[in-house]
Amino acid sequence: MYQKRIFSPFLLLFLLLITTFGCKKDPVNPKNMTQVYGRVMNKQGAAVGGATITVEGKTAQTDANGVFSLKDISCTNNRCYVQCEKTGFFHQGKAVKAENEGITNVEIYLTEDTPNFQVNASSANTLSLANGAEINLPADAIKTANGATFAGQMNVAVVHLNPEEIDFAQNIPGGDLWAENSAGQEVQLYSYGMLQVKMTDNSGNELNLADGKTAIITLPVPASMKANAPASIPLWHFEESTGKWKEEGSATLQGDTYVGSVSHFSTWNCDYPGERATVKGLVLDCNGLPLPNIHVQVGQRDITTNAEGEYECFVPSGIDFAVQVNQPQLGITSNAVNVSALTPAQSFTVNNISVACPAYITGSVVCTTGSFSGYVVVNWSGGSVYAPLSAAGAFKVPVPQTGQAATVTVVNNFGGTETHNVSLPNAGQNRDAGNFSVCNGTTTSTVATFTINGDGYNNQSFSFNAIPLTAYAQYVISDSITIGIVAANEGSLSISFPGKTAASWIANQDVVISINIGDKMYVGTNINLTISQYGNVGDKIKGTFSGIFQRTEYNQTTGQVQTFDVTISNGNFDITRNPDTP
Repeated sequence: MYQKRIFSPFLLLFLLLITTFGCKKDPVNPKNMTQVYGRVMNKQGAAVGGATITVEGKTAQTDANGVFSLKDISCTNNRCYVQCEKTGFFHQGKAVKAENEGITNVEIYLTEDTPNFQVNASSANTLSLANGAEINLPADAIKTANGATFAGQMNVAVVHLNPEEIDFAQNIPGGDLWAENSAGQEVQLYSYGMLQVKMTDNSGNELNLADGKTAIITLPVPASMKANAPASIPLWHFEESTGKWKEEGSATLQGDTYVGSVSHFSTWNCDYPGERATVKGLVLDCNGLPLPNIHVQVGQRDITTNAEGEYECFVPSGIDFAVQVNQPQLGITSNAVNVSALTPAQSFTVNNISVACPAYITGSVVCTTGSFSGYVVVNWSGGSVYAPLSAAGAFKVPVPQTGQAATVTVVNNFGGTETHNVSLPNAGQNRDAGNFSVCNGTTTSTVATFTINGDGYNNQSFSFNAIPLTAYAQYVISDSITIGIVAANEGSLSISFPGKTAASWIANQDVVISINIGDKMYVGTNINLTISQYGNVGDKIKGTFSGIFQRTEYNQTTGQVQTFDVTISNGNFDITRNPDTP
């Protein structure tokens, strides 16, 4: 439940925008730019709108279709790590190989962080899942974000990720199982199971183990992996800022479970570390044509083919694995191709995998004026698919062969949306959705400006130039508030205020404004906001803002918190109102 006094969705998301980046051994080529497109869904496959996306320091928000786009991204050593934050879900991220000078596509699945335990932190507690996963917490062992001892009721969300589950690969934090061992060496992991843990107080503030305290975790060994389970295995925790796993401690095999001690919580993983080998291949349809945006399971990895139907990824050496196309939503599967264990640094090309031809929805984006860069999404009862589009012209999207009613929506990032009603094809058919005329916008517009003084800035002015997809506001019916976001290459601005009308607020705690500039994020502590225009859906919301803002630095090792105040003046924003949301 959101609190009226503090706007949880944006404040919590923007407090976590600062990221650092993992690397591979290859040198960085700053000229290799890519456009990162992606879609965020929950575990049931429904789109998640309003999620905050961070890639290489740039941010975006997912729209109502769960889609985001960030252009001109130079991913560190060709590894694009996409970080995703959304209230009500565990933090998630996925790393994918950059498609330089093209479109890098990623799908992220979020797991709900609904608490399944409520306990008293002053007592010792044993938290047990039905499958045998368990956490043993000592008494008086919990701290708040500023390091103070926490006593009282706390909520704990615990999720066990089982490698035998069909959705394990798509739910792995980080996606690529890239890790750094205790000696600082890069390794590739093979997981025996993971445990996601999130502890919060009754106001939703995150908690963790206090300094010097430890908890015991127990993870069941999957039935198919018991025969090869080592007597002792390293423990790894997920580092959310870089998207990689860090070795910390070990677990011992006790019966059919691994048991180990941990000093903090995020996600913990029992893994065999191997040196890296590379697997690559090509997916073709029944006519020998490449299939783009198709999921391929490579061992414990979930990979999506690029525009040429190709896939490539790292696997741990010394482990047998299988490669299989598996997209049952579209009726596209293949037989598993078994690959014997590879040697360190070996590069192995799998024979071409051919699958049945899917049905397709086709159409064309027709431009007479303006520019186009966007995507197409096909929705039907029980599912949806999307595909990024880089320019006007014909498109072709694989869909299931069910004949049921569907909608085809083309979204132009520069502004404009058009939807056509169609029926999905029956077996052996394709369906033409017609022409879409959504090319009548401009590429960018100045939608937020302000002047900042303090914390190294001397009355410096900023202008955030954003495309309409990443600059909008909408009214949240359940909370009776309006939220707004401007996400641009230069930085980001988020705003929330009560109601849906023009008004003014002075030092009102119901108003929250956050500003992100590079790796610095400022939250208003004493702010003035005036909404001068609150238009209808599709029209403009305009306003001005000023006041005192604060940046906080938290040292996770020492627990020390340091703050920096700045003054914001001459703030203006001009954004489009989207439809109201529940």
